[in-house]
Formats: sequence, C-alpha cells, structure tokens
Amino acid sequence: MNGSTPTPPSRGEALDEAGEAARGARNTDRDAILEAQRVLRHAEKAHDRAVHDAERRLREHTDDSGDAERVFAAAHADRLGVAEARPLLDRVVGRLETDEEVLDMVAGISAGHDGVMVVTSRRVLFMAPRRTLDVPYGEVEAVKIRGRYFGARATIVAHGKRTVISGLSPVRAAEIGELLVQRVGATR
Repeated sequence: MNGSTPTPPSRGEALDEAGEAARGARNTDRDAILEAQRVLRHAEKAHDRAVHDAERRLREHTDDSGDAERVFAAAHADRLGVAEARPLLDRVVGRLETDEEVLDMVAGISAGHDGVMVVTSRRVLFMAPRRTLDVPYGEVEAVKIRGRYFGARATIVAHGKRTVISGLSPVRAAEIGELLVQRVGATR
C-alpha cells in the first residue's frame, strides 16, 4: 500500500472542523451551523473516497490486502462517526432561539456519551444522541476546566448538580473555559 491513500478525518477532527467553521461564521448562528453541516458533508465525501480507494486497492493488490483491509475498516468506522455528528447539529439548530448566536463548539464526552459541547450567547449545551445538557448562564454556579496534556474536561455546576464533559482538546478547552467564565460572570 502506498502513501497516496488519503487518511479520512476522525470524528473528533470532523467535529473540530465543524466547530472551527462555526466560530469563523459568527454573522448568524444559523449560518454557522449550516457551514458546520457543509464541513461534515465534505468529511463524509472524503471518507467515501477513502473507502472507495481502499476497496479498489484491495481488489487490485492482493499482496498488501492486510493494509487495504485496515484502511477500509478505519475509513468505515470514521464514516459512521461523522454520520452520527450530522443529527447532533440538526438538533442544535432546532434548539436555538431566533436571536441566539453560536459562539464556539467542541467534541466531547459526557456520562459515556460522545457528543458536541456548544457555547451560545445565552447558554451552554451538550448534545449527544441520547443525552442533552441545556444550562442557561444564569443557572451556572461554577465552571472549571482541568487537564493540559492528555485531554481536558469541563465541569459545570448548576442547581447543585455537577456535570463533567471530558475528552476535550486541551487548547480548545482553555478557549471555551475563558468564554464560559466571561459569559457566566456577565450574568451575575
């Protein structure tokens, strides 16, 4: 197998790209989410190309079939992760108020559920296929960001209940932490 096979983006990378697109298109929240959905569609197409290429190589070169099978399996697994992200973004769009703006988003894990943490002009959301966290800034009692090297986590305390969102990129977690502290502080 040669090095020309494109490596498909992972689910986290696809969500990070979607988050970057959302931050770059701050004109309106709807435009940001639509741009994030466009980025996910692009990632899905890249996965499809990688799967097609791996299938072709598998048919053409039986001597390196182990490598082609591994690339094919990895591309298929990543494609499923990207496909799961699309409904999450659709759910985010449905929850936003007309004048609410998406400020930032990052992939994360809460209570074992992979999802996306979204910071808006009014609240913090965590959306996963089977878990939703929706906390207006006025209800947030404390926000802590921990972890620097092997993944970060955000701890949000509201109504005496502590919610942890882990698996965050340390750099992105620091940026989101600053944004949350500003937003929570502004409501007090």
